[in-house]
Amino acid sequence: MSKNKVTDPNSQVQQFFELSIDLICVFDEHYKFEHVSSSSKTILGYSCGELIGTTIYEHLHTDDAAKTDQQGLGIKSGEEDTYFENRLYHKDGSTVYLEWTSKFNKQTKQFYAVARDLSTVKKKEKQQKIQDQINAAIINSTKDLVWSLDKNYLFTGFNKAFQNSRTELYDAKIEIGINTFESVAFTKEHTTLWKGYYNKVFSGQHFEFEYMVDGTFAKDGQAEWHRIEMSPIYVGSEVVGLVGKSRNITAAKVAAEILETLNESLRQKNEALEQFAYIASHDLQEPLRNVISFMDLLKSHFGQNLDETAASYIDYAADSSLRMKQIIVDLLDYAKADAADVQITEIDCNEIVNTSIELLKDQIKETKAIITVDKLPIIQFNQGAFRQLIMNLVGNGIKYVLPDQTPKIHISYQEDDTYFHFGIKDNGIGIDPQHQEDIFVVFKRLHNRNDYKGTGLGLAICKKIVDRFDGKISITSAAGVGSKFVFSVPKKLKST
Repeated sequence: MSKNKVTDPNSQVQQFFELSIDLICVFDEHYKFEHVSSSSKTILGYSCGELIGTTIYEHLHTDDAAKTDQQGLGIKSGEEDTYFENRLYHKDGSTVYLEWTSKFNKQTKQFYAVARDLSTVKKKEKQQKIQDQINAAIINSTKDLVWSLDKNYLFTGFNKAFQNSRTELYDAKIEIGINTFESVAFTKEHTTLWKGYYNKVFSGQHFEFEYMVDGTFAKDGQAEWHRIEMSPIYVGSEVVGLVGKSRNITAAKVAAEILETLNESLRQKNEALEQFAYIASHDLQEPLRNVISFMDLLKSHFGQNLDETAASYIDYAADSSLRMKQIIVDLLDYAKADAADVQITEIDCNEIVNTSIELLKDQIKETKAIITVDKLPIIQFNQGAFRQLIMNLVGNGIKYVLPDQTPKIHISYQEDDTYFHFGIKDNGIGIDPQHQEDIFVVFKRLHNRNDYKGTGLGLAICKKIVDRFDGKISITSAAGVGSKFVFSVPKKLKST
């Protein structure tokens, strides 16, 4: 007959104790430790020997003594649940949160208890609570309306602004867990519309739109415009709800309408003004041509019979008429510089510069001007506008030089991520920095017309052209050392 191996029950129990990561204890009826698992060292910092013989009250958090005593009495009588939580002090003085499961044996008058360390969980819960409070403060600080729904259209959250809005607009109170469509007496059409919006988001789409809150729903009867954004809420790969944000854009809408009205009024006035300038300029050229013709006839037919004074008067009248004609031509150019309809095409800047130089050949020949040009790019721009910029700026470089000075002009080019930059550098008389802003003003002249011919419109036209295309123009100069004009053309032109 084989012998059954006899094992010590106490040894088996001890092995069971040592296997557990939880704190396993046996207390007497006065809550004195009689047996403790070795996990006490990890959880409380005490060895088994240090705890055995002490009562739980010697380690219990002061604020939890009464609650624990009441729980123990209830477990003894069988009236209380065997599950409860309390706090013990660690050997290092820190607080340990424990979740207890306990049973009282009336025969042995002992408590058998298992405690799980909740310190990490409690710490995370505290951190999460703090984070939730921070998030709530952030969300409540915005004037935007923020809310969230589950897929049954039940509120799972909202900020104060949303809550206040429901009260102010609809005289309705909302709570977590109620159906958004039952919180306010919406029309059937409204409910169908918004269910469609929400279902689109529940399908996984981010959704943005503008929406007018009908004044008939509002307490004050005033309609409001809102910008709505809604995004799905995911748990893993599953959509479980949505979060919505609504911004009141009523003021912006009103401002935009006013601005549009003003812009339209301004556009009409500008069109009328440009039309007036265009027609007036055309109408003025005809009598001027007659004046010039008659001055020529007077001089050719009666020149021999005129004294020196009369001849000078005729010359002065003819010269003034020619200057007036040039002013009219420049005014026409200025009026057309920001025309609404301009053709944007691909242009070879090298070809246009060569054409412009050819058109200026008389001035170049007369002054013996030297013009050099870097290799220029091919860009998207208006051909006529680019030619006028080059002719005006190069023409200025030829014109504004000291007597007996040979004009030297260099056309350069650079680019960055946003602009093409064209530079026109000359060796002319230069411009004092204090007057450099004035040169782009209509009819603003810095020199006597007897010294340098011109109408004072050339640079104003350049600025108007550049502004028309959202470009820039600037000057670097000093009196007596020449000037460098740089005009910059956007690489991406806005729609004209």
